[in-house]
Amino acid sequence: MEINEITVALKHKEGSYGIMDLAADTNALRFTIDKYGIAECDLPATNSHIRVYSLPDNLMDTLEARYDEHENLQEITYDNYGQTRYLYINLSSDYKDSVIKQYVAQNVQMIADRILESDEPVMRLIFDSFYDGEAVSYYATAGRESDRADILEKYGNDSDILDNSGNYPRNKWIFADNASLGIILMCSDSKERNKLFNEIKEALTEGIINLVDSRIAKTEDYKVITNQFD
Repeated sequence: MEINEITVALKHKEGSYGIMDLAADTNALRFTIDKYGIAECDLPATNSHIRVYSLPDNLMDTLEARYDEHENLQEITYDNYGQTRYLYINLSSDYKDSVIKQYVAQNVQMIADRILESDEPVMRLIFDSFYDGEAVSYYATAGRESDRADILEKYGNDSDILDNSGNYPRNKWIFADNASLGIILMCSDSKERNKLFNEIKEALTEGIINLVDSRIAKTEDYKVITNQFD
C-alpha cells in the first residue's frame, strides 16, 4: 500500500460518493496511511484521534463518504474482503445519540437471534467485555445443558467452573460488531470513551436479556454472568 494521505471534505452535497469523486477541500479530514496499512487522523471536533489497522490494498477503490441533508459528513466506509467497515463515523453532539442507538439495536437483535437459534436449555448466559482505550471486545456465550458434562470433565467441579466463558468452545462465543464499536469509541470525545463504552455494553447486555429471557428454556441452576476484563 503506497497511499500517503486521504483527504475527505467535511461538507458536501447530500449523497454518497467515492473518495476519488470528491474535490479537495481545506475543511476536511486528513488521514495519513503508512506502508503497513495503518490509517491515522486527528478529529478536533471531538478531541479524538483515529487509528485503524490492517486496511486492504484496494482501499481507494472502495472508500465511500456519505453526507446527510445538512451536507455534513456522516461516515466513511470501505470494503474489507466483502464486509463493509467504517473508517470514520460522525460522533459530534448532533449525531451521537442516533449512531449509538442504531448500533445497540442492530447488535442486540443479532446476538439475541443467535442465542434463540437453539431451543436446548441454557444453564449460563455470559456477557464478556474488554476495553483498554484502543482494543475493544464484547461477546455473549449461551452455555447449554449439553456443555455441562464436557466442561466438568475437562476443568473439574469447582463451583464457578461453568461461569467462565473461556471454558466453553470458542464457537459458542457470539461477538458484537467490535470493529464498528472500536470506530465509535475512537470518534467520540476522548474524555468520555470509557463512560461511553460502559453505557453501550450495559445497553447491549440489558437489551439481549430482555429479548431472550422469556423465550429460552432454562436449567434449574441457570445464571446470568457479566465480566469485564482489564
